[in-house]
Amino acid sequence: MNLDTFIYEIKLNYNIRKLISEGEEIGYTSGYELGGRKRRTFETLLEARIDDLDNLKKYEEINNVYIQIKNIFNRDIHSITYYKLLIGSGIGAHKDPFTEKNRVGVAINILLSEDRHAPLKFIIEDKHYDIFYNSVLFNANNVMHYVPKQSTQERILIRYFVKDMTLEEGKNIILAREHLDRLLIK
Repeated sequence: MNLDTFIYEIKLNYNIRKLISEGEEIGYTSGYELGGRKRRTFETLLEARIDDLDNLKKYEEINNVYIQIKNIFNRDIHSITYYKLLIGSGIGAHKDPFTEKNRVGVAINILLSEDRHAPLKFIIEDKHYDIFYNSVLFNANNVMHYVPKQSTQERILIRYFVKDMTLEEGKNIILAREHLDRLLIK
């Protein structure tokens, strides 16, 4: 199964501890009800959001990653959201509702949890696939996915919602940059 139509690795430089700390500083709230819409799949999910990107400068590490993404892709970011699953909780199967209204085509997920034994799961043609990653482009609106119950520790990730770019366009930008880097090394 070729999974890179849904997810693709990206190399970013960041300090995990600082990103976790800045998420705590923003403050987590229930992800169950967003914009007045109850999301049953996310009953156990906590979120910390930055919707006003003018506030980024006070979060050094979040801003560091934001600048890297902007420099790599030359695209705007719609918003930035932390997601936290507590021990004993999971997220049910779903597709994310990226919309034309907010112009989000792809997200960049950075997994911050130390326990790398709890994968993201894809469901494709009734088969379940374990997905392990550090930081990726994620086409979350085109693949059914879920996170099993966390048994050993919380699962924390930060997601940057990228405007006006598909996963395929993002992959092509990464591949072109890698090709250029190889040429410059020679």
